[in-house]
Amino acid sequence: LRVLQMVHRNVSDHLLALVAVAGNLSPRTEGRRRGPSPYARLGIAFADDPSEQVKAIDHQWADATLHHDAAALGRILADDLKYVHGNASVQNKKEFIASLQSGALVYHSIDYEDLDARIFGDSAVVMSKLRLHITMNGQDQKFEVRFLRVYVKRKGAWQLLAHQATRLG
Repeated sequence: LRVLQMVHRNVSDHLLALVAVAGNLSPRTEGRRRGPSPYARLGIAFADDPSEQVKAIDHQWADATLHHDAAALGRILADDLKYVHGNASVQNKKEFIASLQSGALVYHSIDYEDLDARIFGDSAVVMSKLRLHITMNGQDQKFEVRFLRVYVKRKGAWQLLAHQATRLG
């Protein structure tokens, strides 16, 4: 709650940071890619920079989500996760993973346009803009979205604690 209050007070600061990094685009992440993710190794490459660690975990979430990798999601998602979709539906960790495994929710592509991470001790706030192609409950959808995510560091590992999506346009 304290982290969310800090975010609320510093929204303009975060928005300015997003504008500043808008030109620094991250590579595209597609469901069709084969082989290991180039982001899987980033956590090691940037071990001394918590901001880069969290960004790497965010990309690992994208890869695990695209590939329905329940084991990876089990590590990345906090047990007490609250995942709010752009349509305002809310899922916990088990529900999110189950929806991917059942096919009720399929991510076909996740394209990062920007990604900013701010560290507050063992908590991190991540704001990003993405283009998504999903199928949810049989409906094929392509749209732009902003994510506001909170990560916490527990037992030395960053985990996604809260996710809020806002559809654009």
